[in-house]
This record gives sequence, C-alpha cells and structure tokens, in this order.
Amino acid sequence: MIRSAISNGNRSRFRAFDEADVIRRPVDRSTGLCKPPVQLLRCATAGWFDFAAVRSLLLGGVMTGIALLTAGCSPPTVPVDSLQDIGIATIGRLYGEYATRHDGVGPADAATFRAFLSELPAAQREAMGLTDLDSALTSKRDGLSFTILYGVDTRRQLTSGGLQRIPIVVHESQGRDGKRLIATGFGTTRDVAPAEFDVALNGN
Repeated sequence: MIRSAISNGNRSRFRAFDEADVIRRPVDRSTGLCKPPVQLLRCATAGWFDFAAVRSLLLGGVMTGIALLTAGCSPPTVPVDSLQDIGIATIGRLYGEYATRHDGVGPADAATFRAFLSELPAAQREAMGLTDLDSALTSKRDGLSFTILYGVDTRRQLTSGGLQRIPIVVHESQGRDGKRLIATGFGTTRDVAPAEFDVALNGN
C-alpha cells in the first residue's frame, strides 16, 4: 500500500491507495504524494480523481441515451400476419363504405370496386395503403388476389353462417396451413378452418 498526503490548510489528510489506484492516479514516486495534473479534478470529500475517466463515463451515458432515443423512433416491425389481417380488414371496410352509399349493396364487379377505390382522396388512399391497388388487393400469405364477393347485401342479417351472422364480403383465395382469412363489410376478420369457412360462406 502507498500512502499519499493531501494538504488541507493546517491539516494533512491521508488516503490509502491500492495498486489499481496508483495506475489511475499518478503519484510522485519520490515523495509518495498524488500529482494533480490538468486532467485530474479535486473532489472536496474524496481527494483527487480521474477527470478523463469521468468524462468518458458521462460521454458514454449520453451516447447510450441517444442510441435508445433513436431506437425508440424507429418504426416497429409489423409481422406479416398482422399486415395481412389489417389489409383484408381495410378491403372489407371499404366494401362496406361503398355499400352504405348504394342502399347497402356492394359493388357489382371488380371494375366498379376498383374505380371506387381509385376515386378516394389521395391522403386516405395513402393512409390505408391503397397507393398500389394490385398489392392492396393481394394476400400477403398466399400471394394471390383476394376473392371479393360482389353484389352482397351487407344489411342482411343471416340466420346462419357468415361471421357472427354478418355476410362475408372478401376472403383469401387459398390462405395458409389450410386456413383462410375472411372479412365482413364492417372490417371484422377471422382466420378459419375449411369447415368453418364453408359454413361462413354459405350462410343464409
């Protein structure tokens, strides 16, 4: 152990340093006293400490904070299934929107529905992911175009089938793992197995 004295008025304060302290705090080998060069800063209660080390620590904290803020600003990665569900729900809701303007009945054919989608305000189309209609009308799971059931009376309450007895207006053509997503004109969706799909589609 090396003992170093730090003058404090008429009193001398002694502090014990181990070998690690010697490496961090330069000591005059001839006197055994700490040498306070420019890069050292005096602490009123603990003697001299390494300013460069503190500066590095503070800088590291700032950089870590910036990294966390940057990460927080990055857009989250949305799973394909979530995007798919959102996509078919959007098409279902827009089908329903068309129907509300036409006595509850959906578009008669693909050309009519596409024309309706194309005439929506640009800001709405962009917000709903409709800038590329071909992509918007394609399933992300099977890569096939959605099957849209044209001319559906969306006001009709089914006695059986549908999705909670509400008519289906769009579904995946093939789906994945034997299941297909279905959607109503309200944008309600469900991923259904073949038996449930048949019942939902053939509701009356």
